[in-house]
Amino acid sequence: EQTGSEVVEALINQRPECHIDPTLLLSKNKWDFIADKFKKPCEKYLFCYFLGKPTDHILNILNEYKKKNEKVNILSIWDRDDGTHNNVGPGEFLGLIKNAELILTDSFHGTVFSIIYHKPFYTFSRTGVKESMDTRVVSLLKLLELTDRFEPENITLDGVEQIDFGKSKIILDREKKRAIEYIEGISK
Repeated sequence: EQTGSEVVEALINQRPECHIDPTLLLSKNKWDFIADKFKKPCEKYLFCYFLGKPTDHILNILNEYKKKNEKVNILSIWDRDDGTHNNVGPGEFLGLIKNAELILTDSFHGTVFSIIYHKPFYTFSRTGVKESMDTRVVSLLKLLELTDRFEPENITLDGVEQIDFGKSKIILDREKKRAIEYIEGISK
């Protein structure tokens, strides 16, 4: 991320190259090879992937949503009361994101795969950590011009607007090309 590059520059007085996370170098089709090995868990669902504990605000939003939308399931990895999806592997994780109607997360990779699969998502600050872990996700969202998906103030899950990924896809394709050219250049 950009802030990591700035830290290194301050230490060695030289700006290092800053590139996208390697998970973004593979196409959706390559990730599908892993995700498609797992069946979709239910018809429609909202997927919650939190590495920290969701705030009371997020839990209240989820409870209100569930009351209004009884036919849409809420699947989560973090919920200790719902052990159904607590022990998923990488392929199942990808499948859960790929097939979700909406993703709520505090995870960098939850955000990354939401972007790869062009899924509506909201990313939140992780709770329960001593220092903020937001810099990587904020750098990515700034780069892809998706900052409105981070810590939205007045979030409602009803009628969540689809994200226009057109502009971010152009930026991401450019950054993929730049990263691959860099890797090929240093490996000669």
